[in-house]
Amino acid sequence: MDRNTYFCGEIININFHMSNRSSKTIRFLPQMVRRTAFRKEYIYLESQELIASNYADPCLENSSQSDIVFIPIPFDCLPTIDCPLIEITYSISLFVDISDSTEHFDEIPIYIK
Repeated sequence: MDRNTYFCGEIININFHMSNRSSKTIRFLPQMVRRTAFRKEYIYLESQELIASNYADPCLENSSQSDIVFIPIPFDCLPTIDCPLIEITYSISLFVDISDSTEHFDEIPIYIK
């Protein structure tokens, strides 16, 4: 990713390189996630929602791959908000899909204006 602030309707470009030294096929899976929290006195409610995702091409066993994955930000996406009553945050969660399971390995916060 070349920056961490984006506008609604933009496309996030994620450059990646992976080496697969296993005997299984793996795939890179980035996901855009929105977290919303409501706070009022002693009440705290939080939700998490998958906004967008995109699989990369599979990386075959004993090989390596460099590529770019595109994640579109919806036009109706709410902006990042941090105030006393409501907090809306976004992140790009990075996963590796390994044949029969998915491993989460990083999370990058982003801001939507």
